[in-house]
Amino acid sequence: MPRTGTRTSVLAATTALILGLLGSAAGTADAATPADACPQSVVCLYPQANYQGTVEIMDFVATPGCRSTIPARSVINNSAYPVGLYVDTECTQYLDQVEAGGKRASLIASVVTAE
Repeated sequence: MPRTGTRTSVLAATTALILGLLGSAAGTADAATPADACPQSVVCLYPQANYQGTVEIMDFVATPGCRSTIPARSVINNSAYPVGLYVDTECTQYLDQVEAGGKRASLIASVVTAE
């Protein structure tokens, strides 16, 4: 009989541990996302995939046009306009377009030019 009690205690402790871990994971899911950290009306370019690294913020409304190359593997477009991404400084070798309010977690090129 004591053996059943031991199993029940171990099962209860394991269940409590799993529920505690699930609760911790759920709490971290509510943390601010990179999209929340990117200000409105600008484009945020990240040097690593999945919005990691030091962000570079660009305001294409204030200064439109082709930009110099930027090391970027992910982008969040919080502007009201689509942003074209290119792999050259002249904005002739098209990579992708990120619609207004859109984002890309992983670009195939590591250096982009945007307009």
